[in-house]
Amino acid sequence: MNIVNKEELIYAALLHDIGKIFHYYTEHPLYKKWKGHKWWHAYASAELLRLKKFPDNIVDLVKNHHEDPPKSCLLKLIKRADTLDASFRRHFETKEVKGKPISLPIIPTKRASSLHGEDPLKIIMNYLKPKKSLEYYIAQIKECTSLLRADQRISDISLYVHLILTTAILSCLMNDEEPYVIIIECDTRERARFATIERVEYLSGLQIYAYFGLLASIARTLQGTPYNPSIHIISESPLHIIVLMPRSLINKLKENLKKLSKDINTKIKVVVISLLRAYRKDEEIIEPEMKLVVWGKGVACSYCKEYRPQSEVIKFGRYNVCYQCAQITMAHKYLGKSRIFSIVEGIYKGGLVYRSLNISVLTGKANKALLMRYINPKTSEDIVREGVIATDLIIQSYRKDLKVWILIRLEDLIKKILDKKEIKFHKYISLCHLIVPLFKEYLTHEHIDNYSIIRCDPIYAILQVEDESIALKIAHSMLTRNISSVITRAGSPGITYLKIINKAENIKEPSIIINEEIIKKEYIEKAELFLKRLSTILGIEIEKATKLVSKVFINLYSRLSRLKNADALERALIKSELLCMISEILKSETITLFPFYELRDPRETLSEIVEESLDDMYELLNTIYILYNI
Repeated sequence: MNIVNKEELIYAALLHDIGKIFHYYTEHPLYKKWKGHKWWHAYASAELLRLKKFPDNIVDLVKNHHEDPPKSCLLKLIKRADTLDASFRRHFETKEVKGKPISLPIIPTKRASSLHGEDPLKIIMNYLKPKKSLEYYIAQIKECTSLLRADQRISDISLYVHLILTTAILSCLMNDEEPYVIIIECDTRERARFATIERVEYLSGLQIYAYFGLLASIARTLQGTPYNPSIHIISESPLHIIVLMPRSLINKLKENLKKLSKDINTKIKVVVISLLRAYRKDEEIIEPEMKLVVWGKGVACSYCKEYRPQSEVIKFGRYNVCYQCAQITMAHKYLGKSRIFSIVEGIYKGGLVYRSLNISVLTGKANKALLMRYINPKTSEDIVREGVIATDLIIQSYRKDLKVWILIRLEDLIKKILDKKEIKFHKYISLCHLIVPLFKEYLTHEHIDNYSIIRCDPIYAILQVEDESIALKIAHSMLTRNISSVITRAGSPGITYLKIINKAENIKEPSIIINEEIIKKEYIEKAELFLKRLSTILGIEIEKATKLVSKVFINLYSRLSRLKNADALERALIKSELLCMISEILKSETITLFPFYELRDPRETLSEIVEESLDDMYELLNTIYILYNI
């Protein structure tokens, strides 16, 4: 197999299912022409590429990728990669439904569009051209097919994920290598504690510095090999990246991540999963090297307070700042701006520098870049015109006016997929790939306007909001999706960040932690049912029922807390006291009961539901009090 054929094969793998876009354009001539054929999408894909004047070799590979048996070794390879990739999605949820976009647990996508809300077919018809770079095609395919389904029978698998996974698997198989999935997570919490009100840029800068460092480690690992990092980086966000690469390079990747951990002084978690060996999973925590710091020797960094040799400290305005803190602060300047970045070999002034890796990140396109990224593009057309793979980093600046923090444990969505014996990689990677852009769409959908996103990746989303009521609205909505949240009042930014993550790690079942109170999902559901029954029995609105319950809870707090260990006599006394207090509050509030209650004493029915819920009464009333009285 010569080099030209290898390149053509990679291009064919990346574009082999591009015709599936016509699921969303059933009036298009190419859909109408081939819709009756079993493998219509292969023929539609090939004809689209022929119309765009792609080489015949690529067109034929795409047209015949379902051929059985394959007539050439090239077709055999692409079919093997496609079949292996398809084996990761063995479930079919519904009958085939034409034109439905991808739907994930965060928020169902309303319509088929590009990642930036434009018409994907229009972009492809205008900009899909032959003789372009591999990065050009990946940038376009990612933008146009991420929100489209790979299979119309499966709601949660992205067409882009299918295409890039097939291409990465093929890249390994072409070189007789076994493909592995590597999940990399960077834990910045210990370093983030140095963020203060005076240095809030530390929170966002640390994440941006870590993000480019993770990309640099992967690019460094694949440098000089037959593997292009643009193919093998499957999903990316600031602190969480998924790579598919051959087994032979895993140790080299770990060595480079070890160097990175030294540069940013954080832990890095690496999970390695074999695709061909029953999903065998290995996990390792890479720790930064311990530095022997002699108190009082050298110069103390004004930010992290660590003592460093004079050669490792620079003047940053009126502050003495260590090299790491200076880089993190510089990274903050890139926040929110739309621009292209190049990862290059060597140390260059004016860029982000990773000394241990001998890598710099520069703004703009560099001729010998190991990898480039277009950060926070404004439109889909901007991306395809530049031909650079885009990523939206939706981290925002810390705001002093927003006094409440909420952490949403997005990892609750993806952990259960990894914990299953049969891992559905498409679903897992589609979630990781899309959870960040869809989370911002979710906030818009829920009419959450005044907020700042401190962090957002497939592990956690951390927001600042105005007050607890808004935080509870978000948390309650997330809990219906079995996603837990932590809510706390703001303190020092770095300490709040550290505290809120530590609390999130200790959650064992779906719940909301608000300040020091834990509200479990099961009690929220029971509390809502209890309120509905109470309002029906008493003939009052839900709002009045919640006020009534809250007053009862305030008055009987200490008595109710002893219910679990009470004997039969004390339980009867507490129940009686509870019913009497409800009656007294009803009288004092002058609540009029519905006429049909004249036929039956409402307190009898009230007595029944109180008796049924007595074991959980403290938790129920406490839950109602917290949820409805913030």
